Amino acid sequence: MGELIFLLWNLFVYAIIKGFFPLPSIEVVLIPVFIYHKEIQFLSILISSIGTCIGALIGYMIAYCLGKTGIRQYISNKDLEKGNLWVNQYGTYAIFLGSITPLPDFLFSYLAGMNRMNLISFLGMNAVARTIRSLIVYYCVKIFGYMIDFTLYGRLLMWLSLVMFLCSWIKIKQVNQESDF
Repeated sequence: MGELIFLLWNLFVYAIIKGFFPLPSIEVVLIPVFIYHKEIQFLSILISSIGTCIGALIGYMIAYCLGKTGIRQYISNKDLEKGNLWVNQYGTYAIFLGSITPLPDFLFSYLAGMNRMNLISFLGMNAVARTIRSLIVYYCVKIFGYMIDFTLYGRLLMWLSLVMFLCSWIKIKQVNQESDF
């Protein structure tokens, strides 16, 4: 029982940080939970959804307080302009798409705060999209899990996600440094 509480606590903390920081997708953690801990599958969906919403709120508040000039050091100008266009044109639907797809969802938290989107609308749409995304992953694992060696591919996916995260982080840092000159 203590192991499951520890696992859920770590899932919760990871989900919070994932909501405002560019980490590999929450599915990297959820899929092994769905496979190896069937007794807490729906609880893990709830905890990860709540955690990512708390993280999204943190990202929203950071961007709300820093504004466009302060947030430019964390997001490239290109991503900032594309994201601003999405948020201004589609509003909470952009948040839904950003939260349910593999797009870097933490950016949408910053964009929502920076553009002073209604906080309740933002959090509501984020919560709905995150829960739907987790349920989709759950049902995909349930349907296709017996066909895929998740131990092998889960590790490969985790390492690939980590490498991709590091590469994009380095690229963003280089672009930001070049734009400072």
